[in-house]
Amino acid sequence: MKLIFRVAAVGMSLIIGNAVALAGEDGAGFRFSSPKHMAKQPVFTQNGMVTATSPLATYVGTKVLEQGGNAFDAAVAVALMLNATDPSMCGPSGAAFFVVYDAKKKEIVALDAGTQTPYEATVDKYKTADGKEDRQPMLEGVTSMAIPGAIAGYFALLERYGTKSFAELSEPAIHYLENGYPLSQATQGWLEKGFPEVPLLFPNLSRVYAPSGSWPNAGELMKNPELAKTYRTLGKEGVKGFYTGPIAKEMVDYVRANGGYWSMKDLADYKVRWVTPLKMTYRDYEVYGVPPPASSMTWMQMLKLAEQFDLKKLGYNSPEYLHLITEIERIAHADSYEYGGDPMVDKAPGQDTLSDNYIKNQIKRIDLKKAAPGRVMPGNPEEWKKADATTFPKPMQVASQTTEQTRINTMYTGNTTHVNVVDKDGNAVSFTHTLGTFFGGHDILGNTGVVGNNGINWGDLEISHWTGKKSNIGLAPGKRNRWTLCPGILMKNGKPALLIGGSGADTTQPAVFQSLLNMLEWDMNPQAAISAPRSVYGDMRHYTGGTRLSIDPEIRDKDGMGEKLKGMGHDVVGADEVYRPMPGYALSIMINQETGVKVGGAETRIDGHVNGY
Repeated sequence: MKLIFRVAAVGMSLIIGNAVALAGEDGAGFRFSSPKHMAKQPVFTQNGMVTATSPLATYVGTKVLEQGGNAFDAAVAVALMLNATDPSMCGPSGAAFFVVYDAKKKEIVALDAGTQTPYEATVDKYKTADGKEDRQPMLEGVTSMAIPGAIAGYFALLERYGTKSFAELSEPAIHYLENGYPLSQATQGWLEKGFPEVPLLFPNLSRVYAPSGSWPNAGELMKNPELAKTYRTLGKEGVKGFYTGPIAKEMVDYVRANGGYWSMKDLADYKVRWVTPLKMTYRDYEVYGVPPPASSMTWMQMLKLAEQFDLKKLGYNSPEYLHLITEIERIAHADSYEYGGDPMVDKAPGQDTLSDNYIKNQIKRIDLKKAAPGRVMPGNPEEWKKADATTFPKPMQVASQTTEQTRINTMYTGNTTHVNVVDKDGNAVSFTHTLGTFFGGHDILGNTGVVGNNGINWGDLEISHWTGKKSNIGLAPGKRNRWTLCPGILMKNGKPALLIGGSGADTTQPAVFQSLLNMLEWDMNPQAAISAPRSVYGDMRHYTGGTRLSIDPEIRDKDGMGEKLKGMGHDVVGADEVYRPMPGYALSIMINQETGVKVGGAETRIDGHVNGY
């Protein structure tokens, strides 16, 4: 079949008119509603489909599928290409979490390739002289860098399911790493606004990505030939070339020379974890996600809570509807901030938070007329999964953030990139990988071209910033770091029906949740569902402790919606404070169960693209 490339351009917006339908001779196909907001048209393909945050990455993934590779091969090719075309968001030193469906075995599994705290990175090393938490060394520099997992995840996926070699799949990425890729306008703007000082503070990063001493302009080529060389070495030596040997030694020597805590033992000891995915039902779907330290449990709990209500009776984006989903998000976020740690060390009962009895108890905490004041405290899965709760923890009263605090704490600082891939045989991969903030810890490790992550920054130190008590997701040597990454696959009739994931730190989970509701409850196609105006509760990162409600202006400013929600007790961010918030980002593929036709949508707020053949 002739290859058809339909790259969804971010700048093209169309009004969704008549209901979208794709009908075959037997009348099977999709029937979608007709939302009135602006959105691109969705992309339809018969065989394979890829969604990602780079047009070239989706192109490369589609070429792999067209040339006989499977979804797992394409996923790795896309990941590596994103390392070249979106290097501030992902790279080999980052974290990655995967939900995988193997069509031949008819099994669904999860892969944890998260980052891990170095053995020497003890709590005392992140405190000020007077014993208080010092967030700065957790946020940037080599002290913020956890032991990498992403590259081990790519290799693990290929070893278990792939048909092509790392050397072959890395060729497109190597080409652009050596020859350059134009910096997008969106990324350039975020770097210049959010991190103008980084090129001056971190000369080794600047040497590669900002050689003039400031970030390049949009359209200027960004190259990293040193990472290309590293990938050529890994193509010959395999994953062991990253975790042992000269590349490992170069990274460790650089980290230690600059005050960090990595050791050769840290790298040699790192292992990915193949784990049982979280599982629940929603209507007639089976829903799967990655357990902690990923955050799929958060949007999964949101979805399970929403299932208990008659949403259509409330009305789409009515004050009552927005109030309910905000209260749902409050509850699920609180659990994430408490139970989202490493299950090998922390209390991380992800599956218990999705149990029917636990959900029934959580529902009791929602007042349909009035917003919960302050910070909602986490639930008690161990007890509430078994019995009816008679008492519930009271919310913590906190002062509203100032306008300036709100602007800082809700500003997009770069986090993550998500990928969905489905092939003609029904194999599917939904995965998310990250460096943390833009360019992670803001440094390149020696001459390897590898940008270090800032995984240490994504949990607590000792005390929970949400509850004020001893943290269950605190720092500990050798422990996996909490991440907001939350990929998912929804199954129906034993086959993948929908893949989804996103980015945007702790705004990711609400973006996935609300996009899913738009598709499953309001019958929108994936593109319309993702492009729809959204709301977001809280801040980009859990540790700033925000409890305000930010709403896209298309909702907030219509019919006095903002004031109506204020009347229900919500601390709404006004148009004069932040006109358009960052409500998380999502990408999705929906699969017709009868015909196998795929329809995809990608985030219009960033460089989201869909491709296929």
